[in-house]
Parts: sequence; structure tokens; C-alpha cells
Amino acid sequence: MREKLRDWIHRGFARERAVIERWISRQAQGNAGPASLRVLELGCGAGVLAGAFDPRCYRGIDSDAEAVAAARRRYPEYDFRVGDLRSPETAPLFREASTVVCHGVLHHLNDLELERLLAAIVEATSPGASLLAIEPVLPPWTNPAGRLLASRDRGAWIRPATRLEELVASSGLRLAESRRISLWPRYPISSQAYRFVKVRPGRQSVNGKDE
Repeated sequence: MREKLRDWIHRGFARERAVIERWISRQAQGNAGPASLRVLELGCGAGVLAGAFDPRCYRGIDSDAEAVAAARRRYPEYDFRVGDLRSPETAPLFREASTVVCHGVLHHLNDLELERLLAAIVEATSPGASLLAIEPVLPPWTNPAGRLLASRDRGAWIRPATRLEELVASSGLRLAESRRISLWPRYPISSQAYRFVKVRPGRQSVNGKDE
């Protein structure tokens, strides 16, 4: 029953997955094909996004062993691992990644935990690496249903979009692209999809976006 409920929820992520797939496809074209990408998904859960990536270059990590087991059943050819992304033991995985993906993960981290995670990503990845993140956005007070739902979310740090962008930018990543994803009426909280890039040496950014 729990796995069926999880699958029903995941069907609502079609729009988010479509955005990730477009960005991954664009990045693959700029890197001479999908096989040149090395994707690390943080908080992969039951593998709802894994199918957007080539299994030869994908690795997913999640602290929920039950969810990882479900992901392995769904996609046996993919590499899923149990681990805490806040642990120092996770840091070496970033060195192998050209793209780090996370969906609905960052709002489970307080500001200090998020800053530490971003620092680990920036320190370990190569210039030009990307962080693709999809996060719920704290609704305005004019959306009381959304505010109430946000307050009940297991992730206690749903932030305004500008606050999340500030935290990521301060880590050394630059916002290259963003897109608002509305799930109304299924869900009264919008999500924001971000593509952040680790700037290559010698390149400058204009208005917070890569040239």
C-alpha cells in the first residue's frame, strides 16, 4: 500500500521531470552525448527521476533504505545507494559528478546544513559542473492554504525563492536558469526549478547568470 501511494504521488512529478529532462538533454548536447555526463542524484527516493538519465552514468543516494530498495526494484540496472548526503562520506561522490540533481531535498536542510552541502559540491566538482534543483517555494500570505501546507511539510525550511538563490550564490555557484512550476490545483504550493553552474576560471557572470 505504501509503495502504491508513493507511485501515485510520483505521477504528479511529471512536470518537474520534463524540466530536468530538457536541461539534461541540452547539457548532453554540449558535452558530446549523454555518456559524457555523470549524474549524482541526492535524495533519489524510490527513483522517480532516475529514468530521465542514462543508467551508465547515473548514481542515486538516499538515507531511506526502504525507498532505495523500491528504486532498485523499479530500475535494477541503475546504481542506488543508501547514505546520508550530510555525511562527510558522501563528499567523494561529488568528485565523480558533472551534474548534481536534487528534487525536494534542500528544504529538509537548515541554512548551515545547506551551506555545508553546497561547499562540498563546489569544492569537489569540476568547473562547469551543474546543480539542478527543484524546490517548493514558500507561498505568500495571500495563499493561506499553501502557507498552511508548507508549515506541515516534513521539511521545515521551505524558503522564499530569493532566499534559496542567495544561499546557493554565496557558495560559488551561479544561477544560469530558473523556471516556476505550478501544480495547481493538485498542489497549492508552486515549485521552482533551478540550474546552477560552477563558473569556469576566467569567466564572468552578468546579473547572476553565466555568459
